[in-house]
Amino acid sequence: MGAQRFLGTLCVKEYYRSKRHSIFEIEHHGHGKILETERRPTLYQRFILFMYTAFLPVGYPESVTKDYWNYQVWDSFQAFCSSVTGALGMHAVLRGVGVGDENASVLAASLTWLLRDGSGMVAQIFVAWFAGRHLDTDCKAWRLTADVFNDLATWLELLSPNYEPFFLAIVCMSSILRAIVGLAGTASRTAITQHQALCNNLADVSAKDSAQETLVNFVALLWNLVMLPLVSKRRNVVIALCAVFTILHLQCNYKAIRALRFCTLNEKRFSLIVRSYLDTGNVPGIVQVNLEESLWPSLFTRPFRGRMSLGASMSAVLDRKANWFYSTDSFILRCSSHRGCKPHVDVLLAIDCSIYDILEAAFHAEAFMNGQGKNRLISRDGEMDHIYHFNDNVDFHHFYTKLQNSRWVLRDHSFIVDDYRYSAVPLSTFLDEQNEECSNGNSF
Repeated sequence: MGAQRFLGTLCVKEYYRSKRHSIFEIEHHGHGKILETERRPTLYQRFILFMYTAFLPVGYPESVTKDYWNYQVWDSFQAFCSSVTGALGMHAVLRGVGVGDENASVLAASLTWLLRDGSGMVAQIFVAWFAGRHLDTDCKAWRLTADVFNDLATWLELLSPNYEPFFLAIVCMSSILRAIVGLAGTASRTAITQHQALCNNLADVSAKDSAQETLVNFVALLWNLVMLPLVSKRRNVVIALCAVFTILHLQCNYKAIRALRFCTLNEKRFSLIVRSYLDTGNVPGIVQVNLEESLWPSLFTRPFRGRMSLGASMSAVLDRKANWFYSTDSFILRCSSHRGCKPHVDVLLAIDCSIYDILEAAFHAEAFMNGQGKNRLISRDGEMDHIYHFNDNVDFHHFYTKLQNSRWVLRDHSFIVDDYRYSAVPLSTFLDEQNEECSNGNSF
């Protein structure tokens, strides 16, 4: 059936960013006229529109998460404070290497600067290896940690001229901290931007974030141009200013991180939710969990609360003595809990496991670490196995339904999951497959 042509006159309403902009009268042959439109904007309105389009993502606020504005405001304040303290620290370092001193050696200053940069490069590679996997799942904690390290680096630079014999060691340590800041800060910022972008607009949100930071840094530059000549020879004033802006910097950072409302599950948020469910039978909301989420990096806190390893290797698990195990068709839990030690749960995942299965395995691992069950000895072929039986309140299907009702995003997760998977077949079947491969000239 072909398309029918409309021969009458249409009244067309045009909208710009959800607001009515113009009304047109369109005739069937394509001609028309404007019936109503917005008045020509004033110079002030044009300036506001420019600021709006230059520094906010296209489609704002519908194109970003609801926490975008609060986070960006606090993040801009912390960027200003960081630029001010950074200028004070750099001034101290330049004085320490001999800028303005007729007796200073250019070669010595150059070598100091090269060693400073080199130590930072080595540290950045090490941090990428050591903590790279944690920057996605624990981006809030690492974002805050990066800014704490940034302030420590600034204070080392500020105090370095007072300890001339150790100047090189101090500036190298400062460079190492700056390297951690650069890597952890950039990576965690990317994860936060990915969370904020709702309309496949990650690049646009990232670009506007960069534009906002550039504007803030430019304002801070003007401030520093006025401030430094006034305070450079007043050591006590410099220390006082740095202390004030450091406190403001940390406070603004904390406010910015607490403003975020992640709706995906990582290990920290999941642990909070499971504990609340096991205690009360209810699943807390997104806002409550984000406010209660610890801002200490889980890389350092895991040994103190128990450890869960998702996607563990079978060979590593068999080498470790386990107290008990729990299994389903999609995963196996082997757990150890010795007196005086925190529990350790190894989760072996089947080759065809889904996100639902991973969440179920993590749920039972958290239930074990919270003592929700008891161990039983069961005889199998003359040997005693420790089989764990969970309490009646450990009901994953009911828990999953409550997660959905609380609007947690369950199509994805932010757990650290290793790539090991298992596929179990009877031994006789495995031997037949091996014999067939050998006969075809293949070997394991």
